[in-house]
Amino acid sequence: RIIGAQVDGYFKFTIDDHRFKVVVADFVPIVPYVTDNIIIVSGQRYYIVVEANQPVGNYWIQAIYQTGKFTLNQFAACNQNDDNKSNILGVFRYNGSDQTALPTTKVSPKITNSCGDENPSNLVPWVAINVGGATVLDNIALQWCVFPFQIILNWSDPTTRSIYNEDLSLPSKSNVYTVKPANKWAYWVIQDLTLVNAFHPLHLHGHDVYILAQGKGPFVPLLVNLNTVNRHQRDTVTLYDGGYTVIAMLTDHPGSWLMHCYIAWHVSQGLAIQFVE
Repeated sequence: RIIGAQVDGYFKFTIDDHRFKVVVADFVPIVPYVTDNIIIVSGQRYYIVVEANQPVGNYWIQAIYQTGKFTLNQFAACNQNDDNKSNILGVFRYNGSDQTALPTTKVSPKITNSCGDENPSNLVPWVAINVGGATVLDNIALQWCVFPFQIILNWSDPTTRSIYNEDLSLPSKSNVYTVKPANKWAYWVIQDLTLVNAFHPLHLHGHDVYILAQGKGPFVPLLVNLNTVNRHQRDTVTLYDGGYTVIAMLTDHPGSWLMHCYIAWHVSQGLAIQFVE
């Protein structure tokens, strides 16, 4: 299991001289595919199966810090600094190898330096589900900003308890939005309208979301084709700088669910909202 436990940035996971089969993305079983590397951002998880079919020895496991161009924006780079990026290593040891020796293997030169979520064409769900049409409830625009307000939650009085007690007089800074009715599809268009070169790995608790579209620039409904046929599902997806991400969620899990940026200081500065269903 590969877990994106970093606070910021993209990594490409690889085991020198080995290929592996990817079988799960964020707990969603997918049609297995074989690769020699996979890109992962904060909060994402993958299950892989590695076939130990190389000569007995020791091989570097590498998490290669990415500083290249975004897949959706060739003018921006994920150029965060990491003072120790050449030392994000592990050792894949075979039985019978020298258990104290360090590997001498090299990373494949075919692994490029880039940023962005794993190619969605690779993440085909094992169980095919098509997204239904959205139920339009409100014509609403939410300003969900890093500044000037941060989300304020009262840990001694959680949102779920207020809902259970039928008390919906929650403060505006709780960033609560009610999603209803139940068992319907809700579409969300999330946009970055800032001029800051920053990406946001967005995570929704309690749901797998269906990724209908991602793109650069403002979201223009007439120009964007929403793909609803057996879309890949996950609970953490990137909002690219100056771009948009369109997700769908099925309102079939009652509760209060936080959606937030996985970059810690972004959520503390306000990039979080609670969906109540």
